[in-house]
Amino acid sequence: MKQRLLRNAGASKVIKRVLDIPYNHAKAKEGDTEHANTRGIFAECNKFLCSWVACNKENQMELYGYKDYFVDTIDKEFGSPTVIAEIFKDNDFLTRHSDKVMLIAIVGQIEDVGPSGEPDPALLRCLRALLAPNGQPIKENQTEIISMLFAQHRRKATIRLCGNKESPEYEQRKKLMAGKAWKDEKSLLTYHLRLLDTLGMCCMGKSNIAEAKCQTLYAYEDVIDAVLDPDTAVKVKGYLVRFLSLVYLTAETKVASLPKSAKMWELLAHFGGGVGIPAGVAVDDAAMPAAGGARKDKAA
Repeated sequence: MKQRLLRNAGASKVIKRVLDIPYNHAKAKEGDTEHANTRGIFAECNKFLCSWVACNKENQMELYGYKDYFVDTIDKEFGSPTVIAEIFKDNDFLTRHSDKVMLIAIVGQIEDVGPSGEPDPALLRCLRALLAPNGQPIKENQTEIISMLFAQHRRKATIRLCGNKESPEYEQRKKLMAGKAWKDEKSLLTYHLRLLDTLGMCCMGKSNIAEAKCQTLYAYEDVIDAVLDPDTAVKVKGYLVRFLSLVYLTAETKVASLPKSAKMWELLAHFGGGVGIPAGVAVDDAAMPAAGGARKDKAA
């Protein structure tokens, strides 16, 4: 009701006029008071727009008309990636009409941060929103997104913290977990968890290309090692098990050694005979899930 009333009152047009206020991002980062304050106003406007379009197809359609503005400002640190995600979330029509230019801009922003930086996890929310509205995979988007993320020239920047237990990436993830970095929506660990979720969603509905790429990236033995590691937080286990399920267990591209793997049977025993999201853990693209249901693992 409130969303409709605000739409009829022209709320989006008012907010868009506010967002047209002159703004210099470089000056804001340098500490210029005027532009820093303007960035704060823009951030509040975008929070309003996220609530305004949430699960409302008419409002999503209206705000879609301003899509290019939000794409152009995804690097300005006032919440544009989250608005983009909400515009497309569970909207089958808009998702099927997403364009490659927008995908290039989103993935390009991740790439620009570089392999040593910390990309904005909200950028992955944009990609995830385009993959399977209402649980219905869109093959074209799955193939396009997985290909962009795995492109050779940007892979080191986009694929983060996916390594075996002997790798520096594994140790880095353990340190981030020890500091409960998932509580920070901007942290590299949060990016990693959303990456696992996004890659898994690219494989949903049996996508051979995506399955093959993800299986090459992260061997099931390494995923299971991480799940069984007592230093792995319950929250992270949830994402790892979901990745394992979508990329291996329900995939069309079968791995012959998996059914006979001792590690797989160890994992089954760990969860009492069934593989699924650990008790109390739910994967959500909008926020880090609440922890719970651990056995002998460290408390999340």
